[in-house]
Amino acid sequence: MSFSDVRQLVLKWAGVAALWGGGDSVAQGTFRAYNNFTRFGPQAKAYVTTCDEQGLAVPVPKAMARLEILNAFDGSVLSPNRDGMGEPFIIDGLFFVGVMTVPEVPVGGSVNLILRVWHARLGRTYENALPRGEVSFTVANLGGGQVPLATLFQDSNFVKLHISTLNGCPGPPGPLKLTLMGDGTVQLTSSGSIGFAYSLEGTKDFWDWRFLGYQMPELSAGHGRRGEMVWRVPLDAVSTPSQFFRIHSSPIWP
Repeated sequence: MSFSDVRQLVLKWAGVAALWGGGDSVAQGTFRAYNNFTRFGPQAKAYVTTCDEQGLAVPVPKAMARLEILNAFDGSVLSPNRDGMGEPFIIDGLFFVGVMTVPEVPVGGSVNLILRVWHARLGRTYENALPRGEVSFTVANLGGGQVPLATLFQDSNFVKLHISTLNGCPGPPGPLKLTLMGDGTVQLTSSGSIGFAYSLEGTKDFWDWRFLGYQMPELSAGHGRRGEMVWRVPLDAVSTPSQFFRIHSSPIWP
């Protein structure tokens, strides 16, 4: 008999015991909340992620990330800290909240949950914060008593949570073109994703970067969701020997 068969047998008898044991023995379904597992291969860990400055998905930094787990049925907070301040992450993108009990759901039952995550420096609670994000999922085979605890890996359909904007993540900037203008300035042209701001910086030593301005791409025909950006900078900003430039988008998670 496999472990899964044994687990289902234990769940069955636990349900019978709950019915015979009276109302107090029901409503003790429990699960363990952590996301340090891989669902579909080594590159698919169930991280909470956001966008970096190049538009790539990266784990949210733990320093300012907070989370809550709610019962989707009534919106009640199941995670330990219930004053709206949330729980910290253990490392970037990964959380371990511990064991939680689901009121009014018996051993062997299931519950629909909401995980929500926010940037605590930009809002002490989820409602007041940006950026923020949430995802719904279900945990089945709740444990309790002699029944093993349910986990997000074995007993839920949780995959990940990615926090971005309504426009998604910004795409990487296009190649940078320099044109010497007749008015003593240099025009720098590139492209980027519509709806996002990009900054231009210059350096001569790759250590001290000088901010040269923000631009938002303007929609141009035949380029889909990408548009052109144009900067005008004084000639002396680019005439220094070995001058280099870079463009990056404003961070979603600052």
